[in-house]
Amino acid sequence: MKKILFALLVLCVSIISYSGFAADAMLDKLSANEKSLWEAIKNSDMKTFSAGLSDEIMDIDATGAVYNKQQLVDNLSKLKMSEYTLSDFQLFNLDKDTVVLSYMSNSTATMDAKTMTMKTRHSTTYENHGGKWMPKFHTETPIMEQPAQ
Repeated sequence: MKKILFALLVLCVSIISYSGFAADAMLDKLSANEKSLWEAIKNSDMKTFSAGLSDEIMDIDATGAVYNKQQLVDNLSKLKMSEYTLSDFQLFNLDKDTVVLSYMSNSTATMDAKTMTMKTRHSTTYENHGGKWMPKFHTETPIMEQPAQ
């Protein structure tokens, strides 16, 4: 009886360890994908950026404007990003084919002759389509400094 309980315990620990490894691998994969999309924006490579998005993507930017794929590509083609950093990546599983990747950004960019520096929390919903994970929904929330008390 003790051998059976020990074997079950080992099996449970193995499953938990594998699940953690799989989640870490997914976080690494999707974080790298987001970084590649940001790099495409910085390099004004809208062809690469567009190819990395689902055709049905919906984007809600920090101002609350809603964009489809073409509108998003057109809008970001006017942007000149000078620098950015991405950090604090977190993954939330919705189901076996849908996850939400959340992260922070600090960026400086110029659009319409206005330079903007923003600290933002991003959430990107990824869907698995035949083994390929594609961003389908993205939203940005500006991080505002709290006033001194």
